Amino acid sequence: MTSCGKYVITVCQEEEEIKIWNIKVDPPRLLRNVTGKAQCRKVALCHGDEWIAMKLGNGIKVEGLHTGEQCMGKGVAAAKAFFTAGKHKDRIVTLKKTSEHI
Repeated sequence: MTSCGKYVITVCQEEEEIKIWNIKVDPPRLLRNVTGKAQCRKVALCHGDEWIAMKLGNGIKVEGLHTGEQCMGKGVAAAKAFFTAGKHKDRIVTLKKTSEHI
């Protein structure tokens, strides 16, 4: 859930999709359906709730919450694990074998 409580992200591994919901309206409205995200293991909001970081299969993808546009380059894609850091989760720390990339 975003820090303002407006959006919630759901992950359905079986259907290989991630859904972003606006829960501040009644009934809740689907903002965006992200399909084809096979083997999604982790989803995190970051960069002040503007980006979504996703652990997918053998890599990580970061895209805009509202737009779906890719937000980070290839260095993140090859990472094995990640976590968010900073006051507004504005840093994505990735782990690649025995080194880290911030």
